Amino acid sequence: MENWFTTNFDSTSAGWKTGKSPFGNYQGKIPDRPITKCSAGCTGPGCYGATPINTLWEKEVLLMQGTFKIPPIKEGHRYRLRVNSGEHVGAGGGHLIYINGKELVEAKQGGGRGSGGRPKGGYITQEFLEDFRRGEVTIAVKTFLRNNDKYSTMPSSRIPQGKISIHLDEQKLPPMGDRLVFQSAKVVPMLSSNWQAKQDPEVAENDPNENRFRYDGKFVPNSNINGSWKLIAQVTEISEFDPTKKLGPVRNAPFSTISLRNGGQTSETTWAWSGDTLMDLNRYQALKMKLKKVGQTEYLFVESGGFSTRNKPDWRSRWYVLEKQATTQRP
Repeated sequence: MENWFTTNFDSTSAGWKTGKSPFGNYQGKIPDRPITKCSAGCTGPGCYGATPINTLWEKEVLLMQGTFKIPPIKEGHRYRLRVNSGEHVGAGGGHLIYINGKELVEAKQGGGRGSGGRPKGGYITQEFLEDFRRGEVTIAVKTFLRNNDKYSTMPSSRIPQGKISIHLDEQKLPPMGDRLVFQSAKVVPMLSSNWQAKQDPEVAENDPNENRFRYDGKFVPNSNINGSWKLIAQVTEISEFDPTKKLGPVRNAPFSTISLRNGGQTSETTWAWSGDTLMDLNRYQALKMKLKKVGQTEYLFVESGGFSTRNKPDWRSRWYVLEKQATTQRP
């Protein structure tokens, strides 16, 4: 069972049951109506929460694993694995998805305040694209039943319920060049640690669209952080970083190296920077950057993000640790 999510796990030999998705449970039975927040019209393409359930989800924890043939990956398109547990606030539970034994995405709980209308799942990033190009992948999923349909962590009554299925989405990319992506930093308001500090999942009156970071488009130079940086670690607090200790791998990092260039552009087309802020234009997050000298070496600390209305009031972003790369001198 330690290897249930890997490609060499044989679910048939292990005695696993098979069933047709979607899987569901409402008070121990297959529900004959949409559960949680979904209406009868939630059968796609925006929400699939009302699609008929075919197999009873018996136990609290549900593990699924299978190997699937994948159509050819097309240029000019992007792909995502979509979790069909309902797109409404309070719908769905937590899930953990693996592709060929590698973690793709984890959600620790159902949709919280501000999550309505947002698809669940994860995009097939560059790290996983080669697996899909081979034409066959092993997908493994872990999820669990909830005891209510509210976004509060404390259920008002114990009603076991859940529904899940997964499908692969294909989306044709719009003709957006790198320049337009860079310019979007001036248009799209971003989440930040300042925004996060003003959130509380238990206060419904808070408007998650307020207090977002807005970039005015004016580049603020910072010669101290210009150059190329290599990601070497991730820490909870800047003060805990010790370069003399063994550094573990950084999981699901958005880049391994990044160059911060004059004018605000970087070596990554979907990242920009200004002053002490690094802007992630994939997730539209404004991340703080701090320089700190440890021993004889200066390191750049960058917030890893993950801002959300679901985070508790005392939640704080972790920090990526980057070390400056030596500049190659030309003769």
